[in-house]
Amino acid sequence: MKPVLFLLLALQTACTPTTLKEPLTDYGTADLSYLVLTQKALTYQADFDTEAWGEMLTDSIEFIAPDGQPVWRGKPAVLAGWQQWRQQLGVARMQLTNLTHWPIQIAQPSALWHKPGVYVVSYCTAHLSLRDGQQTHLLMHLCCHFDTTGHIDRYLLLHQQPLNKATTRKPASDFKKPYLF
Repeated sequence: MKPVLFLLLALQTACTPTTLKEPLTDYGTADLSYLVLTQKALTYQADFDTEAWGEMLTDSIEFIAPDGQPVWRGKPAVLAGWQQWRQQLGVARMQLTNLTHWPIQIAQPSALWHKPGVYVVSYCTAHLSLRDGQQTHLLMHLCCHFDTTGHIDRYLLLHQQPLNKATTRKPASDFKKPYLF
């Protein structure tokens, strides 16, 4: 009977959640106005309105691919690259649905968050109408970092996965090639 009691006591101790003695201060919820800015930026991007989208970007913006490598650096390169991506894939129209945003305030840089400040992590479905009449849907996970003036200075495309057969998933090595997300 004593071994069973010892086992139960050990199990209870192992399964009891630990409580934090100090609250986490490196992370917090960012102001909800960043949700509006992110929504506007993604809408302009999906509409391929590079002039309006460009107003929301810093001159030194970095567009980061899923493999973590910058694909485009600087506003002119990001805007031109986005238009070139559209031409390469033959996208006639893009619509974003099922948008979910999480505004996060980061106090200290870490492996995941290279800069302190405001990040908005977004999840959505991108419905692409291609010029050849095909339709495809991508499940997208992305993240925007805002500078102190409220402009996007870092855009991370964290994940992009096709939801049907019109577009096939590319191996990770293909993500290193510019414009082929």
